[in-house]
Amino acid sequence: MKTKLLFLAVLAAFLLNGCASVPAPKKIVVDFHYSEAPVICFFPKDQANWDGNQISNKNWNKLNDYLKLMFIFEATKELERRNKVVITIRDSARTLRALNFGIDKINKDMPKVQLLVIDFLYDVLKEAKMVTPRQAGVMKR
Repeated sequence: MKTKLLFLAVLAAFLLNGCASVPAPKKIVVDFHYSEAPVICFFPKDQANWDGNQISNKNWNKLNDYLKLMFIFEATKELERRNKVVITIRDSARTLRALNFGIDKINKDMPKVQLLVIDFLYDVLKEAKMVTPRQAGVMKR
């Protein structure tokens, strides 16, 4: 499973070159320092310390591990809401490693490519079969 997720992350990185993902803004300068760990880091945008829609492969490595995990948790909920899907992540540490590996690979192999991490995460999760459509009429409590 570990190698399969890593392989899918690399595969998604190469597929994203022609993917219909929205390109990230050209210049994003964000300071990710904090004195106390924020409760809401990235999503929803109006309640968060930082706008998660501005996290790109170019500033991903400025996040510490806590912020990266919070990004994954909050982005997963945001993607579920936006796309009306259910996302099941069984191992967040493995997902973080796969995301780090894929983003590092993109930055190394395609240094001029800039993409939003939330779009990359969604593509990786779909390829790993962790995304399923939400059933009509079923409400989450």
